[in-house]
Amino acid sequence: MILPITKSRLKILRLIYSTQGVKVSRMLRELGISQRIGYEHLNELIKSGVITELRAGSIRILKPELKTEAGQLVYSLIEKENYYEFLKLYPELKKGILMLKENCERLGIKSIVFFGPFVKNYEENAKINVLVLSDNANKEMLINFLKQAFSDVKNAVVARIMNKEMFLKFKNTKQDLYNKMFEDHIVIHNPLLFVNLAA
Repeated sequence: MILPITKSRLKILRLIYSTQGVKVSRMLRELGISQRIGYEHLNELIKSGVITELRAGSIRILKPELKTEAGQLVYSLIEKENYYEFLKLYPELKKGILMLKENCERLGIKSIVFFGPFVKNYEENAKINVLVLSDNANKEMLINFLKQAFSDVKNAVVARIMNKEMFLKFKNTKQDLYNKMFEDHIVIHNPLLFVNLAA
């Protein structure tokens, strides 16, 4: 575990981040945490600036606070933790991922995100959807490089290449698709940028 916090707090943060907003009652139920302990954790996390609380009458909704420096750093570390767990599940992808990460600067890549059914359900025959954030990548060269990097993997690799502006437009105009992608993703490279854009 990268974050030096209790397992309960890490579970709370992961649930709030992955859902992009959860009712307190659902969080307590899903994680099996008592109200007293749960509220102690929540109050501390709110004070720390890593979660925020919205109220709608008696309903309390917890959201990740992605606009603060503390929030961006914490959720970047959660993304990194998820990445390491992903590599344990898919050791056959490690070679291609490392090859890709080593060439990010040369290829003009700012961030890489795997998303979709392959990530969520670990479906054996699912396509590996790759979002590449880049301001100036040569798309043809990048797609050829992805094919080469993952040539040993039986799953097809499908790349979507966007610059930051395209990603923000996608996030704001295709909210349902963005939310689906966000639920089932692993940041392979530069989690801080991804968290910043997700804010």
